[in-house]
Amino acid sequence: MNNKEKLFDLIAKSPKIVFFTGAGISTPSNIPDIRGKDAQKQNENLKKIYGYSYEEIVSHDFFMQNTDIFYDYYFKHMVYKDAKPNKAHQFIKDLEQDHQVVVITQNIDGLHLKAGSTKIYELHGNVENNYCLKCQALYSLDDILKLEPIPHCPKCGGLIKPNVVLFNESLPLEQLEGALYHLTHCDLVIVIGTSLVVNPAAALISYVNAPLVIINQDKTPFDQKASILIHENIIDVLS
Repeated sequence: MNNKEKLFDLIAKSPKIVFFTGAGISTPSNIPDIRGKDAQKQNENLKKIYGYSYEEIVSHDFFMQNTDIFYDYYFKHMVYKDAKPNKAHQFIKDLEQDHQVVVITQNIDGLHLKAGSTKIYELHGNVENNYCLKCQALYSLDDILKLEPIPHCPKCGGLIKPNVVLFNESLPLEQLEGALYHLTHCDLVIVIGTSLVVNPAAALISYVNAPLVIINQDKTPFDQKASILIHENIIDVLS
């Protein structure tokens, strides 16, 4: 029995499955992975264009102090309004017919929600959700796209911030606690498309006691912990 056959056999035997997903699950939907194999080249290009690295631009302090540059980068490189769920997102959704499925994602693209998954913990937020820093009014992605280049609240004039976790910001406690609970109360954890290097989200995997499956093109720090390890194209595996 090869690893793919072992994976589907394990899925069949597991009533409650937790999927932990990262950027790699969305690359087939044409959303680039900023930490993928071309990350260094992408960062060099960013420095040429903006004078700053990815980590600098996508940080809380930078957002507050250089809002114009942040939003120029954000709208061009972090928002993919027309992206659609792919076969991997749909595979996870379809498993809900016979299993209790929980999705924990590091992605901000909202594709699991668009695919129809019903139990989702978005550790880093979602580009669809935005709020005014002054009056807390809520705005959709469509709303703030109409307010480019720097969205300000039509109600009070305050600056609107995407409800996504930037560097030097804490993960939402409710999402973090919920994710940890399900990772420690399930029959199987399947990690898809993440290098598991971005903490504190990635550190959650260290609490997993159930069988762990890792499906990722590159190696991760948790490969030795995995019961099944598949370094292959995600769509090929789940198809």
